[in-house]
Amino acid sequence: MTTDKYAALSDRELVALLLQEDSGAWDYLLFDVIAPLCRTRKYLEICKKFSIPFDSLVTAVWMILHKNDYKRLRIFRFGSSFKTYLYLIVREAQRNEVNNVLGKIPLELSEDDDCYTQIADRNNYDSVELKEELNAANGLLARLWLENPQQAWVLLMRNSLNLSSKEVAALLNESPANVDQLNSRAKAKMKQLSRM
Repeated sequence: MTTDKYAALSDRELVALLLQEDSGAWDYLLFDVIAPLCRTRKYLEICKKFSIPFDSLVTAVWMILHKNDYKRLRIFRFGSSFKTYLYLIVREAQRNEVNNVLGKIPLELSEDDDCYTQIADRNNYDSVELKEELNAANGLLARLWLENPQQAWVLLMRNSLNLSSKEVAALLNESPANVDQLNSRAKAKMKQLSRM
């Protein structure tokens, strides 16, 4: 099959070929789907700053997908976009790669445009205030997730993963304008929840 033919396959058909170890399907997945997902501006900056070879990330994703007899492929239930699912695996591989170079990176929550955003900070390992802030923000996010999972998902992708409205829209099959609206509503809801 040509690349175009693989691109035309449904998620279910593509996963079936991957599980059958179709080499063309794997080439398409790695070079035409996963490699572009790996090239986020933020991650490329980290690669440059800490001399992490970019190609190692694609290999890391490949290893996650192959581990335990393709377990991560087998548990995908097609309830959402396969590309979105792969993006989460790419993010997992990115964290693993950075952690391998820098050691465990704790998360500090800071306020950006009145919305909590996760940022990496290696200088506050034992900060009680940091842990309390992290717990409080995660509690708010958990409450938002229960009330409106779509808003919480958009909030995470736009503000924690630093994806553009256009990127989030492509992942969720929404319009960029709708993503912006969901993000604004999520921020407003987080403010409301923080006052309760």
